[in-house]
Amino acid sequence: MRKKLYLIFRILLIILIFATIYILLDFHYTNLINKELARIKNLGEPLTLRDINKPENFINAFKKHKDKINEDLKAYKLVFEMLKLAYEKPKCRYNLDYKAGFNMKILNFMSCRNISSTVGFKAVSLILENKPEKAVEILAHGLKFARSITIQHTLIEEMIKIAMESHLIIPLEYMLEKNIKTNYKLVLNEIEAILKEQKTSFTKSLMGERIMGLNVYENPAEFYRTFILSGDPEDIKTLIKLNQFLTLLIKADELFYLKYYKQAIEDARADRILAAPELKRAFINHKKNLQKFSKLKQNLEKL
Repeated sequence: MRKKLYLIFRILLIILIFATIYILLDFHYTNLINKELARIKNLGEPLTLRDINKPENFINAFKKHKDKINEDLKAYKLVFEMLKLAYEKPKCRYNLDYKAGFNMKILNFMSCRNISSTVGFKAVSLILENKPEKAVEILAHGLKFARSITIQHTLIEEMIKIAMESHLIIPLEYMLEKNIKTNYKLVLNEIEAILKEQKTSFTKSLMGERIMGLNVYENPAEFYRTFILSGDPEDIKTLIKLNQFLTLLIKADELFYLKYYKQAIEDARADRILAAPELKRAFINHKKNLQKFSKLKQNLEKL
């Protein structure tokens, strides 16, 4: 009995020691983190995405690295020229092979985002050089480019478009804050088109996403050939056989999928916050951009 009590005592003592060490380390690191956060705050540097997206902070960050950014912008001369040419065209199909189905090459969305952020920086550079009319022109090019990427009306395209627009809104908000007077017609034309499209754009993206999912259910063999990493024909055959064996479960899953998007589309149409967590954030960002564009249109027309 004594041995058992002694063993229990030792175990409890060990747990107590580890718990004490854990608490002390937690306190130590929390203290260091808070000190570092306080240091950053005292320097006036952003600590949240909301902070860094404030026009004033964006411009200050640009000013801090102005020479480096301006040097980098020179490498994008051809990009800016191509955007101008694209702006003058009514539409752009990007030469995508729709007949290829799942094998169709999609746009490089990372490059799209990089281009829009670079356009934002170029606009800031032009604003600080006291060339607001040139800033308006390149921002109009960027806004039309962002609108053009929603070819298939899928959710990923809509989310990338929202992110691209955010890069271009900031310089416009700064121009508005500083009461910079110039001809905003090109930008206002794009904003008007965006506001018109965005009434249904998110709903269309959900419909596009639903179509992509239905293609998987209706053409599982094509899906397996495209996405199975090994590419081994025997693996694909095995999966197709498994797919046939699990037909009932797959049909049940397809029904759930259809109901899931039915609810999401109904919510988007009714302008309700979407219940699904994975869709909710995208919809909220969509609404935020819509509100910002509405405000910009209203106020830029007065300048």
